[in-house]
Amino acid sequence: MRTIAIAFAAVVFSCVASIAQIRIGVAGPLSGPFSEFGRNLAEGVEKAAKDINDSGGISGQKIIVSRGDDVRDPKQAVSVANKFIADGIKIVIGHDFSSSIIAASDVYKDSGTILFVINSSYGPITDRGHSNLFRVIGRDVGASKEAAAYISKHLRGKRLAVLYQDGVYGQALAKAALNDFAARNLRESFYAGVRFSPDALSNVASRMRSENIEVVYAVGGGWDVGHLAQQVRQELPSASLIATVSDENADLNGVTGEAMEGAIIIHPYDVRGSRYASEVLSRFRQASYKPSLSALRAYAAVQLINEAAKVARSVEPQRLSRELRSGKSFQTVIGGVSFDNNGDLREDDFVASILKKNSYGRVDLFCPNCVPGSCDGCKDKPSNDPCKNRC
Repeated sequence: MRTIAIAFAAVVFSCVASIAQIRIGVAGPLSGPFSEFGRNLAEGVEKAAKDINDSGGISGQKIIVSRGDDVRDPKQAVSVANKFIADGIKIVIGHDFSSSIIAASDVYKDSGTILFVINSSYGPITDRGHSNLFRVIGRDVGASKEAAAYISKHLRGKRLAVLYQDGVYGQALAKAALNDFAARNLRESFYAGVRFSPDALSNVASRMRSENIEVVYAVGGGWDVGHLAQQVRQELPSASLIATVSDENADLNGVTGEAMEGAIIIHPYDVRGSRYASEVLSRFRQASYKPSLSALRAYAAVQLINEAAKVARSVEPQRLSRELRSGKSFQTVIGGVSFDNNGDLREDDFVASILKKNSYGRVDLFCPNCVPGSCDGCKDKPSNDPCKNRC
């Protein structure tokens, strides 16, 4: 009888222990040349989990984080996804590369696992009807909306060139950009697809000069922005260059820093200067940790799980997904977050900044839309300064 009682107690304890934990997987390239991206994701998730656990967990349940290394390879991403599922993990944050995300997301869809995408703005990721997928970064087409707003306000009436990366995806982004421009009554004077090569860039820059182009907008991320700037400056020294940079680690100085000066960069908003992140960043500074933007977005994903669980009174994935897609806004380290029916952010997080030399002689991002007098010294502050919220 005593043996039965002990066995029964062990079973009960085991069940309680399993119920009292929420397992979250974080996936990305944790080894190899892109390991920095994966480490940023993992650090953001793990620090959020610790903070929430220290405050009592999610609905009283402690978060356990498991890492998965997909080395930015789609096949390995599928293997990581299958292992997470086999381990009973129903919430995953990450996978860094668009092809890895798409490959793994099909596995997660079939198992009802929630996936939070942190770094990829590639549009088709959320176009495939996955009700359990959420993107915590602006969708690629949001960049052209911001570019259209900037051109409408600052460069209206100038001869505009629209360049896109030659191919189906680049062409689709360019068409979306033209629609955004048309909505603001802007018309392009030059439109061309460009392949990646110095000769191709030189040729198109020469053609733009013959058309007296005054504004050059390079649609989509992934450009070699430095060399693009170099070619534009050689042929069109007084033209305004507008380009998208979605990689927070991009070197905007490099060998072409001089050519980059004065360029308008469309980029995800740097929340490290916002009031939403101040408390978390203060704790990070005390721990001598300087987070990347992707680490903060990963941190926000864990907060979203916590906030949705409070409303749903459940950590069951289907109920969490329903709450996250309800249109409610959840407060996070990156501000209020709400999702549309596709799982994209309802409000794009792209902003326009101008590249100017800072006090160290390197080009840096500065807010171009500051209203004089709205904030002391606003015009001279970088775009990630809290003053940006008032620009």
